[in-house]
Amino acid sequence: MEKNMPDNTELETGKAHIIVEIIEYVPNSVVIKTIIKKSTGNISIMSFDSG
Repeated sequence: MEKNMPDNTELETGKAHIIVEIIEYVPNSVVIKTIIKKSTGNISIMSFDSG
């Protein structure tokens, strides 16, 4: 899995992924990335700057 995965790409199923390599940290920001998008619901990961 590439570290800078395009925003519209889902994760490969049946494979282990390291979440901290999927989302980027951006200073003074909150980053939200949807990693699974299905008709029954979505799964998103978030990265927060401290403070």
